[in-house]
Amino acid sequence: MLKQMAKFALVASVLTLVACGGGTSPFTNRFGGGTGKLVVLVGDQPVCDVSSFRMTVTGVALVPQSGGSSVSVLSSAQPVTIDLASLMDVSALLSLNNVPAGTYSQITFTLANPQLTSVDYTQNPPAPATLAVTLPSLTVTYDINPALTVTANGTAGLQIDFDLRNSIVTDTQGNVTGDANLVASVKPLSPVAGTGFGVIENLHGLVQSVSTTASGSFTGSVVVQTTGLAGTNRTVNLTSSTVLNGLTSDLASLLPQTFVEINAYVDSSGNIVATRLTAEEIDQEALQHAGFLGQITSVTRLASGDISEFTMIVQEEYPDVSAAVPLQASAQVVVLPSAVFYVAAPEDNTAQLALGPATVGIGQEVTVHGNYLAGQRGVPAVVNATSIYLREQTVEGNFSSLLAAGQDGKTGGFKFTPCSGVFQGQTISVLTFSGTEFENVTNLNSLTTTPTLLVHGELFYEPTLASSGTVTLTPPSNVLVSGKVHQLP
Repeated sequence: MLKQMAKFALVASVLTLVACGGGTSPFTNRFGGGTGKLVVLVGDQPVCDVSSFRMTVTGVALVPQSGGSSVSVLSSAQPVTIDLASLMDVSALLSLNNVPAGTYSQITFTLANPQLTSVDYTQNPPAPATLAVTLPSLTVTYDINPALTVTANGTAGLQIDFDLRNSIVTDTQGNVTGDANLVASVKPLSPVAGTGFGVIENLHGLVQSVSTTASGSFTGSVVVQTTGLAGTNRTVNLTSSTVLNGLTSDLASLLPQTFVEINAYVDSSGNIVATRLTAEEIDQEALQHAGFLGQITSVTRLASGDISEFTMIVQEEYPDVSAAVPLQASAQVVVLPSAVFYVAAPEDNTAQLALGPATVGIGQEVTVHGNYLAGQRGVPAVVNATSIYLREQTVEGNFSSLLAAGQDGKTGGFKFTPCSGVFQGQTISVLTFSGTEFENVTNLNSLTTTPTLLVHGELFYEPTLASSGTVTLTPPSNVLVSGKVHQLP
């Protein structure tokens, strides 16, 4: 049993708010009825060695501050099954829909079939194991503090943050018991110039259609079919400032069924606006070709040091081919000689490190595109990789030692000890820059070994790299190019 499981991410208040019918509030309010848009974002903290938390939301309701009947925004006829383990110290869009105008003081969720998948690193290769979760009640209510106000024809925002460390019940050895109490805070959001209601870093899926027709400040739009958090089609608008990666020319060259990774925000008018769009491969079930998102848990290398195969735990897949390649199970990835390697967010790779056959390693979160062969009893599914994309990720652990700190206190790096068993006790060298965000801690010089850190960025395995900028490295090493260092209270 894993000792690290005390930090399990129980994300039990997941929602996909659905527009209410009728268009008017069922209770009297000072806004005189009507509807407004509601943007719902959710964030949580990562938990070591937890691969998945899946549950079905069978109902969501807003409770009016003035009393009276709750406003149903999701019914049992519209259940949504989601997996929120990928939300690690980032915000994701859960809902963007109309709700009756009014003031709301609470939000209630009705849940079903919560399941946790943890990873057992005592096995070789590491193996996921699924555990049913027992809650005191499958209906949970949270206060909205301060109360949420939705005005007719306006746009409001709501942020849900979870205290996951106090949600899970463990035994005296720190092992998960399967029992949980849900702890979360909910607060309204106000739009900020340039980032709207907040940055969305977990929007991805398959392109359904593309429009190059300009409208106002938008130069075009893309309809993306998502699963998991959003669970629906989302229209994403682009501007002249949107960074396009992986396209041969402009937006017109983006084809349907292409898997895309998008960074975006929701503006004050309720529009999803992309700041970056990375186009990867076309994935189609009819061709037995799909995209698989997950974490690498073991690797096989050639004598040259290049990777030939690796094992990953499949956390998401596009399209859904789970009958052949099960979710939350290990898959064997064969790296074809013709496979290509990319960094999904090259603009954030401040150190300009390269991804290639030699720099793919254990612990990385990747998207693998390729043809797949169904697994059988005792034999994992096989994916013949045609391309591998390095994704941004958050790693939890503790500061170990300072490597270097520039005059600005931000440029440099430090040694970091991750808590997850996937890293097999190896430390990570974290590289930071003038643009790296430090949350709840001033800068590099303020880091100490006691508080837990969440470090967000792009993780590389570097077999020969001896230095980067002013930071001296000891190869081989894991190197994380960091855009954010978050110290937990």
